[in-house]
Amino acid sequence: MDAAGPRQWIAGVSLMICSAGFACTPSVEEWLAETTAVFRRHSDAFERCPVDEPAYNRVIADWLRRRPQAAPLTRLSLGRAIDFPWISGYLAERALDHRSWDSRRGKVRHGDLNGLAAAILSEEKLLSRLAAPFCDTPYLPVAVSVEKVLVGPANGTLAKPGSGRRLVPHDAQIWLRIERRGTASGAPPTECR
Repeated sequence: MDAAGPRQWIAGVSLMICSAGFACTPSVEEWLAETTAVFRRHSDAFERCPVDEPAYNRVIADWLRRRPQAAPLTRLSLGRAIDFPWISGYLAERALDHRSWDSRRGKVRHGDLNGLAAAILSEEKLLSRLAAPFCDTPYLPVAVSVEKVLVGPANGTLAKPGSGRRLVPHDAQIWLRIERRGTASGAPPTECR
């Protein structure tokens, strides 16, 4: 074994021990010249940090309070749906019995997989939950767009009895499409709760 081998291993163990003591630190990253922002579930992209709904609401609301209200904002990347179990679970549960989804084969009956996932995630029931931290701001999420939808066994995402080995979409790269309140986009208005 060369001299670098043990040092790399020791450094890896030290890093693992140190990082185990840190809690997840979600944040929103934004660049001045851009109209988009990115939700980061943790400062270390390799840490497994699921984001629950209260943490999502807190992080987005805090970011929006600090953000200049006049600055344009058109999209917010949330990253992978699976990092938000409440979003991933919603997608999987709604797809399980959706008329356009064949859960035995794990395929869309009509249309395309990205379109179905975007339609499910843009339903008013979920969209109003995603819009909650945007209350009292000039911004409003009006739709969800997706890419790279992944399909897997329902029992890996849902605790629903009888889901068994049925296949559902459960993960995707997700984006919130955001508009200023009061603009006419044809999108249904999402009211604050």
